[in-house]
Amino acid sequence: MPNTLIPLIIRQDANDPVIYRSGEAISQQQFLTTIIAIKKQLPKREFVINLCEDRYHFLLTFAAALANDSSNILPPNRQSKTIKAIAEDYPEHTLVIDSDQYQELPNCIDIRTLNLEEATDTETAEIESPQIKANHIAAIAFTSGSTGKPKANKKEWRTLSGTAKLLGKRFAPSSPSAAPHIVATVPSQHMYGLEMTVMMALQTQCILVSAHPFFPQDIANALEKTPEPRILVTTPIHLRALLGSNITIPPLARIISATAPMTSAIAEEAETRYGVAVEEIYGCTEAGSLATRQTLTSENWQMLDGIIVEKQDDTFVVSAPHLTQTTPLQDRLDITADNTFRLLGRSADMLNVGGKRASLADLNQKLLEIDGVDDGVIFLVNKDSTDKQRPAALVVSKSLSAFDIQKILAKQLDPVFLPRPLRIVPSLHRSTTGKLPLEGLLSTLAAAKHDS
Repeated sequence: MPNTLIPLIIRQDANDPVIYRSGEAISQQQFLTTIIAIKKQLPKREFVINLCEDRYHFLLTFAAALANDSSNILPPNRQSKTIKAIAEDYPEHTLVIDSDQYQELPNCIDIRTLNLEEATDTETAEIESPQIKANHIAAIAFTSGSTGKPKANKKEWRTLSGTAKLLGKRFAPSSPSAAPHIVATVPSQHMYGLEMTVMMALQTQCILVSAHPFFPQDIANALEKTPEPRILVTTPIHLRALLGSNITIPPLARIISATAPMTSAIAEEAETRYGVAVEEIYGCTEAGSLATRQTLTSENWQMLDGIIVEKQDDTFVVSAPHLTQTTPLQDRLDITADNTFRLLGRSADMLNVGGKRASLADLNQKLLEIDGVDDGVIFLVNKDSTDKQRPAALVVSKSLSAFDIQKILAKQLDPVFLPRPLRIVPSLHRSTTGKLPLEGLLSTLAAAKHDS
């Protein structure tokens, strides 16, 4: 396997589109020509910290780094302190940006200042089908930090390629003529975003849309400018906001969601309004995407082809031909027949108070289903203290008081699991994937306590 080569792009026809940008379909040939131009202008360093927001710039940087035998570093967020810390941890790096932020940092290159058209026809022919070593560390992705400090995970090219091909069997056609356009609300730096945008464009017949919409109107605008068929790759938080805006969007081929469990209420509303199935991906940063399901059809998850999950002692582990090692999962599962399973919740999310057990995910679902709750989260303030576990809550609501919400929750929860304190806050500072890092929650809770 170490000497095996896997192509950067699987398309057979050089004229097949890879990405759609500003109303123009950019072909494989155009894309590869530009990669050569960037490769020549990037310093030959071990790592490339890829901060490009425009997916075209991200994809170009990602591919040029691979062609240079470099590894892409994908930061868990865009906070200055995070970027500076990563730069210090990986000193042999180039920082590539496409905005005015971070230009003061060392080894920084703005891709907008590069000459993207200087590759010759001869050079293009030489790299027409670039081959990447299967064991090359293509990316270093980080966990979200929702349960603590983000952790780095090295991703070999064979793993990223293998996962994308498995997702392609579920979501993408084999014929280029039916290639769907992917519009995504999640950043390419996130593992789910990387797999369902960049890797789907490189290793399946999907066409990536360069726009990175976030707010409902931006999502609608991006979809309006995108040819059919369209796939919306999103999260429960983004989909909930889109539904709540009542903005009209053009027809979709399917909606795909991940990063958090989708409630049946949101899925049902989306399917009714948009007329397409809502499908979810289950996975983790450590192992990538592992299973899928249609939210309203079954609570069981169907493994991607070739993926095996087994129980070892009190831990579930996953293995597959494209994974470099057996990987433990942080979730509790109920493995059923036909390579399917039910998700019972994260091991770290299980509460044990006075001999009674509950799942934080279940508590959060009940909170978010309350009419009048715009956003909210229940979390453990002292998660590492098994004898003093107690949930707290931060809630965004324009119409309900903390007392109102506690009263509603009291009808659904055992008293030992009622969140105390429960604070009303103006907003929750979610990441671009809808995650809520624990550090930020504790800071917000402390500030809310001080204000009250």
